[in-house]
Amino acid sequence: MAFRLPSTWAGAAAALAIALLTPSTAAAKPPVIALSNAYYGNNWRHQMVDAFRKAANQAKKDGLISDYIVLNGDNSVSAQISQMIDLILRKPDVILID
Repeated sequence: MAFRLPSTWAGAAAALAIALLTPSTAAAKPPVIALSNAYYGNNWRHQMVDAFRKAANQAKKDGLISDYIVLNGDNSVSAQISQMIDLILRKPDVILID
């Protein structure tokens, strides 16, 4: 019986690993995507945010995402940190930081 104990633990560990690594079908809802932009200091940043919004709107229509969030820090470190804290509390599935 002492020899079976390690194999029992190994089997239990393998079952737990499989359960943890297998995606749950009940939790398979489309993700929420968030973009935290530091500032709109140049044309490229405006284009980037506009392109993100356009792509996110299309992805939402297609059912690929459930929602998206865009925040701008107005070139303030403290504002962007505050926004990041807010985003973390809102628990989006993905946070993009620029």
